[in-house]
Amino acid sequence: MNIVSPWTRSFLMTGGTGLIGTALVETIRANGGRVTVLSRDGKLRGAEDLRFIQTLAELQAEDQFDVVINLAGEGIASKRWTGRQKQRLLNSRVHTTRGLIASLRRLHQRPDLLISASAVGYYGDRGEEVLTETSSGGTNFSAALCQQWEWEALKAQDLGITTAITRLGVVLSPRGGSWLQLTLPLKGKVSPIFSSGEQWLSWVALEDVVGAYGHIIEHTLGGIFNLSSPQAIRNKALAAALAEYGKAWLSPCVPEFLLRGMMGQMAQELLLCSQHMQPERLQASGYQYIVPTFEDFLARHPR
Repeated sequence: MNIVSPWTRSFLMTGGTGLIGTALVETIRANGGRVTVLSRDGKLRGAEDLRFIQTLAELQAEDQFDVVINLAGEGIASKRWTGRQKQRLLNSRVHTTRGLIASLRRLHQRPDLLISASAVGYYGDRGEEVLTETSSGGTNFSAALCQQWEWEALKAQDLGITTAITRLGVVLSPRGGSWLQLTLPLKGKVSPIFSSGEQWLSWVALEDVVGAYGHIIEHTLGGIFNLSSPQAIRNKALAAALAEYGKAWLSPCVPEFLLRGMMGQMAQELLLCSQHMQPERLQASGYQYIVPTFEDFLARHPR
């Protein structure tokens, strides 16, 4: 029996040079697929199996794609959340997605599937509540951002395109992103607990982001998917595990007022809020996690 890889297809991808996008592009190319990437990063030029575009206006009505992956969006923690930065975060997600749907509408042959990223921020600060795909959305800035982002992406359904929304937990990989921020204090031999340390962190290994996307593509799955490890972790347990991992001192709780003074609203929504997300629909669809626990992640990526 021949097993056909889900990656041997034609892809259009926005945000193809970020942490997730780079891993997906590598997977597509390694499996013989073709990918068109929307990005302003000119280093991608010159690859025969990769087409590089800087604007959606470069797409032609005759272009054909099997799958579209929408990852566009400026890093949520890249800068302090001033009014201007919040607008940049909104534009990079909502406006880009709106333009993408308009471009898909112009195609003579539309793709079978759109996978559009969202985030755990959709749910806001929920304390001890276990969050499934049917849980309501939150009311803070990051929640509103995700909700508008998803709203634009779901318009692809009106074009007859199966649409999957992936609400991503904090993506961890030694290749960059949040993992570098989490482990930065280990250079000073400390591992801090934030406030009470009781808040839940929903996270996912990059390997499982790639694996889950392949699973969704293989089975042409639509709807909302929480994409996080099945085992969320409390901040104090995370700090303790990192202290052991980095042979560091588990520091006393960093007070909320200090975090807010350093980071403003970002501290409340990214470090102090509690989000215990469960990937019910993904697991029910048959996906088997590669890195199900934080201990598995640390063992998989030793220092």
